[in-house]
Amino acid sequence: MIETYIKKTYQSCLVKPIARLLPASTNPNTITLIAALLGIACGFAIALHQPIAAVILLVLSGYADTLDGCFAELTAQQTNFGCMFDIMADRIVECAVIFGLFFYQASHTRAILSLLMLTSILLCITSFLIVSLFTTEAQTKSKGKSFFYSVGLMERAEAFIMFGLMILMPQYFISLASIFTILVGLTAFLHLYQYRQTTLQNLG
Repeated sequence: MIETYIKKTYQSCLVKPIARLLPASTNPNTITLIAALLGIACGFAIALHQPIAAVILLVLSGYADTLDGCFAELTAQQTNFGCMFDIMADRIVECAVIFGLFFYQASHTRAILSLLMLTSILLCITSFLIVSLFTTEAQTKSKGKSFFYSVGLMERAEAFIMFGLMILMPQYFISLASIFTILVGLTAFLHLYQYRQTTLQNLG
């Protein structure tokens, strides 16, 4: 949701200038891989009780995740594989961070909450992909995208903010993880609700 309001400014001020400095021969998938590796490193940093390093790695991972798409667009290197790889890399980062949060102080409570967070993410990405699959090509192109993105309560920016708070304030992990699970779960159902409403409007 935050991305809806700041994405244009963020891209033009912080992402595109760097993307233009990269060699044209750079493969966007390489940037995506770097984002995934940074996310995995973040998970290890969390587990090793290095919160500052973990947050820095998380931010860098998120930045690389936005840089790959911007660079691919600027250099006309957008591909279906790149889109699929980006989605996979996002899930790898999320899993790494959640595993790190669990191993930070392994307990039954953390295990249950970590499983709930992973379950909510699974439901959310499933609903997201289903909506994208059944959205018509015309609707997708009308939004200027090669892949349809359904807006939700908890998107990438919000998830990273929540992860950052869990890393920096481990004493509030139970509350933050519960809020994260609820919001991601609501986002999953919101994707389906929005699609249903759009479909009904088109039929009408």
